[in-house]
Amino acid sequence: MKPDLKYRCLPKKTILQNRYLIKKAISTSALSIIYLAEDLSCNQLCIVKEFFPAKLVLRDLDQQTVLHRFSSYKTKFAESRTAFFNEALILKELEHKNIMKYLDHFTANNTGYLVTKYYKGITLEQFIVSEKNISIRFFLQQIFIPVLNAVALLHRKGIIHRDLKPSNIIINSKNEPVIIDFGSAIKFKEVTRKNIFITPGFSPLEFYSETAKQGCFSDLYSLAATLYYYYCGKAPVEASQRVIEDPIENIRNYQEFISPCLAKAIMRNLSTDPKKRFTSVTWFKMIVYWEIFRLNKS
Repeated sequence: MKPDLKYRCLPKKTILQNRYLIKKAISTSALSIIYLAEDLSCNQLCIVKEFFPAKLVLRDLDQQTVLHRFSSYKTKFAESRTAFFNEALILKELEHKNIMKYLDHFTANNTGYLVTKYYKGITLEQFIVSEKNISIRFFLQQIFIPVLNAVALLHRKGIIHRDLKPSNIIINSKNEPVIIDFGSAIKFKEVTRKNIFITPGFSPLEFYSETAKQGCFSDLYSLAATLYYYYCGKAPVEASQRVIEDPIENIRNYQEFISPCLAKAIMRNLSTDPKKRFTSVTWFKMIVYWEIFRLNKS
């Protein structure tokens, strides 16, 4: 671990809430730190996500308490922590084997924590690279269809994930997909101004604006981009670079065995114009099922 990160993260063997034993930090971002931990009440591994916006805070000398860098940051920190807990509130509503499972959330050390189930496995991004011999039929039926079913549940509850991509899908030890990281998720019918979260290649154009209309069609762009990545071995051209002149290459230039129907569906949902995309996961799922049927017959 880099020296600056060492002092930013909670030390190993820190115990939170007299229950969660920190084993190690496994990743950091501009807003949070992710730890592998053990739930001492049941001796099970879990994931602890700590709210730690590095530009606003630093760690106190006790190596646990979070301090504001300047007193003027207190309001911004409080607002951001409320947004952080939004992920916990959303996950509490969801119960699906292909969605990360909520366990707990709490305030401690002057900041916030979210505890979720630990999934042993690799990201879909790593899976696609490492499992080159996997059949297209297996990928569509055993991985992509379950992801579509999970996203359909989100949408029925008025939630959009807003950061669907191969690195936010874990393939567990049973080769089952699990969608993780709901830090960007919102109830799209209730939120008027949205924080901007962008992953180049996987985020639709409307995610570049706080006020643009977002909905189920937004996640469909990211799902289409994920399929494009699987078939082409690279992400689509970033949406912001496709507004005036669109340089995106048709998926069939890379994968001639894909059916024209599925290729058309993927390219349609990669449109920078939300009105040209499907309005629900149902249509996408029907076409993927048809592709699986075609592959079974061939």
